[in-house]
Amino acid sequence: MTAIAGAVALALVLMPGSTADRMNAAFRDAFSPFLSLVSESSALLRASFQSAGRLTAENRRLEDELGRMRLELDRLAAVEEENRELRSQLGLVARQSGRLLAAEVVVRDLNTWWRTIRINKGQIDGVARNLPVMSADGLVGRVAEVSAFTSDVLLMLDPDCRVSARLARLKAFGIVEGGGDLARGGAPCRMTYIGKDLDVREGDEVFTSGLGGVFPAGLRVGQVGAVALDRSGLFQHADVMPAADMGRLRIVYVLVPGPGGAAPRFEREGARR
Repeated sequence: MTAIAGAVALALVLMPGSTADRMNAAFRDAFSPFLSLVSESSALLRASFQSAGRLTAENRRLEDELGRMRLELDRLAAVEEENRELRSQLGLVARQSGRLLAAEVVVRDLNTWWRTIRINKGQIDGVARNLPVMSADGLVGRVAEVSAFTSDVLLMLDPDCRVSARLARLKAFGIVEGGGDLARGGAPCRMTYIGKDLDVREGDEVFTSGLGGVFPAGLRVGQVGAVALDRSGLFQHADVMPAADMGRLRIVYVLVPGPGGAAPRFEREGARR
């Protein structure tokens, strides 16, 4: 076999030039379709790889754009929430005298069912004991203790926080105090000393009356729940659900006296002691 291959190679070498050219042309003609198919296949593969690369790059770009859009939506949602709080604050400013000082809740007293919170504003910001504290939804409580940079707020859920209040529909007055031990299923707050002959109904709205010297009039306190006569039979008492969600407080507002204003006096309401 080797001898035959060698003979063929020798014959090709000794072959006249014209004959060799004709044989080369014949080989080219015979293999041209195959070579053309290989070239087209290679071009198709290159185009496929390029197309896949472009798709991968486009997918990455779209993923990046989607991620940035999600972040932007989250940012816009946070801005909208902040705008709602600011609009509510402006509404409160229009209704109240003095200056509303915004503060963030930094600590909750979880051992007493959120009866106290700590805010990041103190004496250097003009905060003093017994100033009213509210959220955009309604009354929260009063300032109990103050340091230079922080303040502790006694929530209206605490039995030591008492608020002179009125029933808006009836223009009747009473005292709202914290319900005590919520762990035993008690009402968050209770309004006492309501005239026994008054037609108090579930859903009646309760506001501060401004009579006690601590909380100004017109702050939303909450809504009436169950109503019953007290033990003496001389008055009614009503469960009250606070308007402010005490478990989700994030931003609160301290009502600081305006220029020349005096801090509220610590009188009948605000505390038992």
